[in-house]
Amino acid sequence: MEKEITTNKIQQCCDCGVKLSFEDFRRIHPSLSEEKAKGLWEISFVKKYCPECFFNRPEKPFRKRRRYYGKY
Repeated sequence: MEKEITTNKIQQCCDCGVKLSFEDFRRIHPSLSEEKAKGLWEISFVKKYCPECFFNRPEKPFRKRRRYYGKY
């Protein structure tokens, strides 16, 4: 029996507290498929941000790769 994913719950932005619905989350991330978006929406330890807060974050969401070429 497959687990039913509920997408009707409202979640808040981690920084400003704006309420986000699943439809808003899908609109913000159009590159995600329906299945992946539902999976991310249900995971509680993944932080959800509104677009303004995500693009104004002080830290980078990724780490630069270290390059060791030519270093001794």
